[in-house]
Amino acid sequence: MEGKDRIKDVQKLLYNYKAYKRILTDKARLLEEIRLYGLPSKSSSVSIYPTTTGDKKDDKELEEETIKTLEHQISQLTRHKNQIDGAMELIENDEYYGIIKYKYFNKMTHAAIGRMFNIDPSGINRHDKRLLKELAKVIFA
Repeated sequence: MEGKDRIKDVQKLLYNYKAYKRILTDKARLLEEIRLYGLPSKSSSVSIYPTTTGDKKDDKELEEETIKTLEHQISQLTRHKNQIDGAMELIENDEYYGIIKYKYFNKMTHAAIGRMFNIDPSGINRHDKRLLKELAKVIFA
């Protein structure tokens, strides 16, 4: 069962890869803006400020806490992105490497990918599972 769970975890990482990259870029841009210009004006509808309880913090404390929170989030997203990048590099010479990119990054179906590789969808499924197992070995080593 643990192997299937790891494959599902790899699939989640792959499906979310583009989102990790986009969010990472957005958070890095926001962090840079806060460092340059301070916190943006408070809005009642959207808040990037950390949620805290207890004493009310002054603007400088809130800014420092927000920066720390963003740095932590960027670190976590970078770790996920680097895990995927490193694992993908290890399988990039596989003849069927493109299956992973087309399925998880481009959200293509097995049938569409099969037409590209000139193999039936069940073959795509076999290669997908095999490559996912290889990725899981690297990511969760």
